[in-house]
Amino acid sequence: MKKRVPEEGGVLMTSEQEVEWLRGRLTANEDFKAVRGRLGISWNETMELFRLGSRTPAQAVKRFREFCGRVTSMQQLLSQLDAEGRTEAYRELSRVLVDPTYFIRGEEWPLEKTVPITVVMYDPARTFLLLEYLFNHEGVWTSFLGHYLDRMDGRPLPEFEEGVQAERWLNEAERLFQAFPSLKNLFREHRQNGGQDHSRITAVLQAHQADVLGRFRTFRLRNHEVVPLRWFGNDFLVSSDVPHAGDFGLMVEGQQKDALCLFPRSQQEEMGKWQFDVPLSFWTPNRRRLMFHFHPEEEHSFWRKVAPAFTSVSCSHGWGELIVQSAEADRWRPMSWEPLASQHRDFYCYLRV
Repeated sequence: MKKRVPEEGGVLMTSEQEVEWLRGRLTANEDFKAVRGRLGISWNETMELFRLGSRTPAQAVKRFREFCGRVTSMQQLLSQLDAEGRTEAYRELSRVLVDPTYFIRGEEWPLEKTVPITVVMYDPARTFLLLEYLFNHEGVWTSFLGHYLDRMDGRPLPEFEEGVQAERWLNEAERLFQAFPSLKNLFREHRQNGGQDHSRITAVLQAHQADVLGRFRTFRLRNHEVVPLRWFGNDFLVSSDVPHAGDFGLMVEGQQKDALCLFPRSQQEEMGKWQFDVPLSFWTPNRRRLMFHFHPEEEHSFWRKVAPAFTSVSCSHGWGELIVQSAEADRWRPMSWEPLASQHRDFYCYLRV
């Protein structure tokens, strides 16, 4: 049978409208609430769960029959979506029924069923500049840090490095040296010790440690779940000889005020802070393995609509933040909106727990 075109009021629906329609359909659906995330295990395991959770065999049979009736209701809805050609809604419902960690795009949660977490970043202006450098470390930034020092010492640029583009990269290098006063001496030192790309990047991280982390590592770790945030490439970049280099902030289980109280009042205004109200069912298994993505403030309303429970409540220092991946058993799992985030031209770089 030929599938009908999905329509709402006679108008062709976009994929986002399909998902919005599905969320509305499931909001008060008790059958969906009862079976959500429970269809990814075998029937034998399901029956065993009912047996263990019942006082008598008769009660186990009764509860299992009720469960089967609810599964049938969801199967009918899936069949309806398939017949009507609602491909996106079908895909979302299929996955959320089998995966207990999956969330439908745009899904919101009651505050009493969420956990507040706050991401804090040290000196965002300089830290974002450093992240921009790291994000492009395989490009020409690394070489032009050395060329900038050569120019300061009166030495000419190599002929192949001259031109308008070269001036642009020299200006970028100047920004980094101005932001981190200790970088000049550290870079010269690493240059004398070999000057390889890895060594140069280590010098930049050490400068961030000296000029930024050195001012902020006085926090009091009491009564809070606190873990550092690192750039996703740090496993390769950071030498074990540089303790804490690459720590760009903290993730604190608690509200924004709980995170700020870890720091002296004089430093609190100099920090970036992003609070999330994360679903409790997601937080419990993923609390120590999350990946965050930053986006410009003008894009924030878009992501609050796509993934409200996983987007920061507000922006800080011109940036909003989005949870895009989690990990179980050391295997990273993209959230449903992660591919869209990765393709978005205005997205910045990742930090992870």
